[in-house]
Amino acid sequence: MWGHNQNELKNGSISVPLPSTVTEWEDDVKKWPRITYSSIFSYFIESVSCDGKAMMNLKSSEAYQYLHSEKVGRVWLKEVTEDLVYLKADVEPSQSLHKMYHKAWVLTTKAGVIQTAGCSCIAGQGRSCSHAAAILWKIENAVRQGVTGTACTDVQRTWNSGAKKNVRLLKARDINFRRHRAQDTYPRTSGQDQDNSRPPPQMFRNHEDFKRHIDSSLMAPLYHLQMNSLIQLAYRADIENSIGPSQDSESTLEKHTDHSPRLTCRKCLAFYQSYIALSPSQMSALEIETKTQSSSQVWHDARRLRVTASTAKRVPKRHTTDPKNSSMSTCTPLSPETQPHNMALKMRVGSSHSLRTEGRR
Repeated sequence: MWGHNQNELKNGSISVPLPSTVTEWEDDVKKWPRITYSSIFSYFIESVSCDGKAMMNLKSSEAYQYLHSEKVGRVWLKEVTEDLVYLKADVEPSQSLHKMYHKAWVLTTKAGVIQTAGCSCIAGQGRSCSHAAAILWKIENAVRQGVTGTACTDVQRTWNSGAKKNVRLLKARDINFRRHRAQDTYPRTSGQDQDNSRPPPQMFRNHEDFKRHIDSSLMAPLYHLQMNSLIQLAYRADIENSIGPSQDSESTLEKHTDHSPRLTCRKCLAFYQSYIALSPSQMSALEIETKTQSSSQVWHDARRLRVTASTAKRVPKRHTTDPKNSSMSTCTPLSPETQPHNMALKMRVGSSHSLRTEGRR
């Protein structure tokens, strides 16, 4: 708490002279502290007064009427320390037009925290008169309108400093007459040194290998969270009890070898054994499930990767025929490569149907 003496204001080890003894005041709105409504309320209502109790000066909240009535004169500023600022102004009395103006002042920090106040009026000794509050309301109004503070254009030559820095007078011996080349500053690398290819994706032999990799990485805490997002579900997946055919992890990592009708390629053989080959019990179950044929979804799924009676004629009969089209039409019957064939078939069926209809007429 600031103590008001005859010659100075003192708060602990900090002391500043009284505003009546200070000279060389400034009239600079840009240097006004950032006073806000909350800082005014905090000082005049919640701060401790001389009797050790809260000020509760509710009348100070009405001091903005001095501002609207144009009773607050020019606000002067004085920086007394690196962080403390004096603000003073002449405030006209509210009830008389012939009395002298009151000399009100406020001590604040540059950040806008109000420290103490005073005035030449009767209530000025209580450090919370309405005339001092009127000064703060004027500054608060200026802060809200954005007329305080320093803008980039307020600093001299900030906008046009580049030309002077770029063009300087030098002696001939200090000037570099050698022509600038791009490689002097930005060394270029040859095309062979540049590698724009992406690194191959990380592959794992099994789920345990995946979990060991995660546990040793920096992302382990994220995967260990008890949540149901995709990454946590992938980490806690129960691969052993999952439904569906499981493909050998070794065959997933290996590459294709020579192909032949006897499935000498290990990768193709593993795929055939996992997805195409059926045991006798599976054949019996498939026969029962597909008796309704096209109305059964299992019937459509089982036909996708198998050569059926309807697609057997697409198998090439000559060794010189490229089996690519036949394989594509068998594996992906609705692929773009087979669309012309399907469209031609539909046109033939439609034309024959129309001819039969016209013949009946």
